[in-house]
Amino acid sequence: MNCPTCGAKANVRSSDEVHPTLRRIYYACTNFHCGMTFRASLIFESTISPSALGDHFREPVVRDAKPPGRDFGQMNIFDITDQARTATG
Repeated sequence: MNCPTCGAKANVRSSDEVHPTLRRIYYACTNFHCGMTFRASLIFESTISPSALGDHFREPVVRDAKPPGRDFGQMNIFDITDQARTATG
């Protein structure tokens, strides 16, 4: 996917399953001067060939909620402030 603002390539940073037919995808623009982060959705539209297992969808996978960015190590200003206070004693 490309950045909707500058048109540069955007990388997938993380994703969350909302439902077996819906996934939220978090992107980050690779253009250093833009730096936009955004969310998109990937959604099931229709069946082309039915499953041999039946026509029902599995139950959603429920995971601990994390704010976007936490699963790839991004720090926030509060983490930095706490580390600075701890280091200075």
